Amino acid sequence: EEFPAFAPLLKKADFLKPDQPGREVLCPALPNNCLVTAHRTNNGRYYAHCECSEEVGLVQIDPKNLHRFRFDLDAFLNWLISAAAIEADLKEIEHGELWHLGEKTLKGETAQAYFSRSKDAEETERLMRVLHKDGNPPVVFWLGETPHRGQFPPNLISLPETVSVSEKGFVFDRKL
Repeated sequence: EEFPAFAPLLKKADFLKPDQPGREVLCPALPNNCLVTAHRTNNGRYYAHCECSEEVGLVQIDPKNLHRFRFDLDAFLNWLISAAAIEADLKEIEHGELWHLGEKTLKGETAQAYFSRSKDAEETERLMRVLHKDGNPPVVFWLGETPHRGQFPPNLISLPETVSVSEKGFVFDRKL
Protein backbone atom coordinates (compact mmCIF):
# COMPACT_ATOMS: atom_id res chain seq x y z
CA GLU A 1 0.00 0.00 0.00
CA GLU A 2 2.83 2.41 0.79
CA PHE A 3 5.01 1.48 -2.18
CA PRO A 4 3.53 3.98 -4.71
CA ALA A 5 4.53 6.85 -2.41
CA PHE A 6 7.88 5.29 -1.45
CA ALA A 7 9.05 4.13 -4.91
CA PRO A 8 9.74 7.62 -6.33
CA LEU A 9 11.96 8.37 -3.32
CA LEU A 10 13.87 5.12 -3.85
CA LYS A 11 14.28 5.98 -7.52
CA LYS A 12 15.32 9.58 -6.78
CA ALA A 13 18.01 8.27 -4.39
CA ASP A 14 19.16 5.77 -7.08
CA PHE A 15 18.35 2.86 -4.77
CA LEU A 16 16.31 1.08 -7.48
CA LYS A 17 17.78 -0.52 -10.57
CA PRO A 18 15.93 -2.09 -13.48
CA ASP A 19 15.60 -5.86 -13.37
CA GLN A 20 14.44 -8.49 -15.85
CA PRO A 21 10.77 -8.03 -16.78
CA GLY A 22 8.42 -10.05 -14.66
CA ARG A 23 5.43 -12.11 -15.71
CA GLU A 24 3.30 -11.75 -12.62
CA VAL A 25 0.98 -8.77 -12.46
CA LEU A 26 -2.20 -7.70 -10.71
CA CYS A 27 -5.24 -8.33 -12.91
CA PRO A 28 -6.33 -4.87 -14.12
CA ALA A 29 -9.99 -5.97 -14.38
CA LEU A 30 -10.35 -6.88 -10.68
CA PRO A 31 -10.23 -4.53 -7.69
CA ASN A 32 -9.27 -7.26 -5.19
CA ASN A 33 -5.59 -7.57 -6.17
CA CYS A 34 -5.74 -10.87 -8.01
CA LEU A 35 -2.21 -11.88 -8.99
CA VAL A 36 -2.02 -13.43 -12.47
CA THR A 37 0.67 -14.59 -14.89
CA ALA A 38 0.97 -12.69 -18.16
CA HIS A 39 1.75 -14.60 -21.34
CA ARG A 40 3.23 -13.06 -24.46
CA THR A 41 1.52 -13.88 -27.75
CA ASN A 42 3.09 -14.12 -31.19
CA ASN A 43 2.04 -10.55 -31.96
CA GLY A 44 4.06 -9.24 -28.96
CA ARG A 45 1.07 -8.44 -26.74
CA TYR A 46 0.58 -9.75 -23.22
CA TYR A 47 -2.57 -11.41 -21.92
CA ALA A 48 -3.60 -13.02 -18.67
CA HIS A 49 -6.58 -15.04 -17.54
CA CYS A 50 -7.93 -13.51 -14.33
CA GLU A 51 -8.75 -16.71 -12.45
CA CYS A 52 -10.07 -14.93 -9.34
CA SER A 53 -13.40 -14.23 -11.04
CA GLU A 54 -15.56 -16.29 -13.34
CA GLU A 55 -16.90 -13.13 -15.03
CA VAL A 56 -13.47 -12.00 -16.20
CA GLY A 57 -11.81 -13.92 -18.97
CA LEU A 58 -8.71 -13.06 -20.93
CA VAL A 59 -7.41 -9.55 -20.21
CA GLN A 60 -4.76 -7.64 -22.13
CA ILE A 61 -1.84 -6.56 -19.95
CA ASP A 62 0.07 -3.34 -20.53
CA PRO A 63 3.79 -4.26 -20.89
CA LYS A 64 4.80 -1.35 -18.65
CA ASN A 65 3.09 -3.21 -15.78
CA LEU A 66 5.63 -5.99 -16.19
CA HIS A 67 8.63 -3.76 -15.45
CA ARG A 68 10.49 -4.78 -12.34
CA PHE A 69 13.06 -3.03 -10.22
CA ARG A 70 15.45 -4.38 -7.61
CA PHE A 71 16.69 -2.58 -4.51
CA ASP A 72 20.34 -1.65 -5.12
CA LEU A 73 21.95 -2.52 -1.80
CA ASP A 74 25.41 -1.36 -2.91
CA ALA A 75 24.01 2.09 -3.76
CA PHE A 76 22.30 2.23 -0.36
CA LEU A 77 25.47 1.16 1.47
CA ASN A 78 27.50 3.78 -0.39
CA TRP A 79 24.90 6.37 0.66
CA LEU A 80 25.13 5.13 4.26
CA ILE A 81 28.93 5.38 4.18
CA SER A 82 28.66 8.97 3.00
CA ALA A 83 25.82 9.93 5.36
CA ALA A 84 27.59 8.44 8.40
CA ALA A 85 30.97 9.99 7.38
CA ILE A 86 32.71 6.62 7.26
CA GLU A 87 36.07 6.30 5.54
CA ALA A 88 34.91 3.96 2.77
CA ASP A 89 36.22 0.47 2.18
CA LEU A 90 33.08 -1.39 1.04
CA LYS A 91 33.58 -5.16 0.87
CA GLU A 92 31.13 -8.02 1.10
CA ILE A 93 32.36 -10.39 3.80
CA GLU A 94 29.55 -12.98 4.00
CA HIS A 95 27.55 -13.32 0.80
CA GLY A 96 24.27 -11.48 1.17
CA GLU A 97 24.64 -11.10 4.95
CA LEU A 98 27.60 -8.97 6.08
CA TRP A 99 29.57 -6.05 4.58
CA HIS A 100 32.60 -4.13 5.82
CA LEU A 101 31.89 -0.42 5.28
CA GLY A 102 35.22 1.06 6.35
CA GLU A 103 36.48 2.94 9.38
CA LYS A 104 34.61 5.47 11.51
CA THR A 105 36.49 7.96 13.66
CA LEU A 106 34.58 9.75 16.38
CA LYS A 107 36.12 11.83 19.18
CA GLY A 108 39.59 10.55 18.27
CA GLU A 109 38.57 6.88 18.46
CA THR A 110 38.57 4.75 15.30
CA ALA A 111 36.46 1.63 14.84
CA GLN A 112 35.65 -0.68 11.95
CA ALA A 113 32.12 -0.23 10.58
CA TYR A 114 29.91 -3.03 9.24
CA PHE A 115 26.42 -3.58 7.86
CA SER A 116 24.50 -6.73 8.77
CA ARG A 117 21.25 -7.78 7.15
CA SER A 118 20.18 -9.38 10.40
CA LYS A 119 17.00 -8.37 12.23
CA ASP A 120 17.77 -10.53 15.26
CA ALA A 121 19.25 -8.60 18.22
CA GLU A 122 20.99 -11.58 19.86
CA GLU A 123 22.50 -12.72 16.57
CA THR A 124 23.77 -9.20 15.88
CA GLU A 125 25.32 -8.95 19.38
CA ARG A 126 27.10 -12.28 18.78
CA LEU A 127 28.30 -11.00 15.42
CA MET A 128 29.70 -7.88 17.05
CA ARG A 129 31.66 -9.99 19.57
CA VAL A 130 33.10 -12.08 16.71
CA LEU A 131 34.08 -8.93 14.77
CA HIS A 132 35.68 -7.34 17.86
CA LYS A 133 39.24 -8.57 17.64
CA ASP A 134 41.60 -5.86 18.89
CA GLY A 135 41.15 -2.19 19.60
CA ASN A 136 37.78 -0.51 19.70
CA PRO A 137 34.54 -2.49 19.35
CA PRO A 138 33.14 -2.33 15.81
CA VAL A 139 30.17 -0.25 14.77
CA VAL A 140 27.47 -2.51 13.29
CA PHE A 141 24.52 -1.11 11.38
CA TRP A 142 21.68 -3.63 11.32
CA LEU A 143 18.04 -3.93 10.23
CA GLY A 144 16.42 -4.73 13.55
CA GLU A 145 15.09 -2.45 16.25
CA THR A 146 16.81 -1.78 19.55
CA PRO A 147 15.32 -4.01 22.27
CA HIS A 148 13.33 -2.15 24.92
CA ARG A 149 14.78 -4.21 27.77
CA GLY A 150 18.24 -4.97 29.01
CA GLN A 151 21.64 -3.67 28.09
CA PHE A 152 22.26 -3.14 24.39
CA PRO A 153 25.62 -1.97 23.05
CA PRO A 154 25.48 1.62 21.71
CA ASN A 155 27.67 0.66 18.75
CA LEU A 156 24.91 -1.59 17.34
CA ILE A 157 22.96 0.95 15.31
CA SER A 158 19.45 0.21 14.11
CA LEU A 159 18.92 1.52 10.58
CA PRO A 160 15.11 1.69 10.96
CA GLU A 161 15.71 4.00 13.93
CA THR A 162 18.42 6.17 12.33
CA VAL A 163 17.28 6.46 8.71
CA SER A 164 14.08 8.30 7.97
CA VAL A 165 12.33 9.14 4.73
CA SER A 166 10.67 12.42 3.86
CA GLU A 167 9.60 14.15 0.67
CA LYS A 168 13.19 15.36 0.36
CA GLY A 169 14.58 11.83 0.43
CA PHE A 170 16.54 9.71 2.88
CA VAL A 171 17.94 11.27 6.05
CA PHE A 172 20.52 9.76 8.41
CA ASP A 173 20.29 10.84 12.07
CA ARG A 174 23.94 11.53 12.96
CA LYS A 175 23.14 12.11 16.64
CA LEU A 176 23.38 8.37 17.27
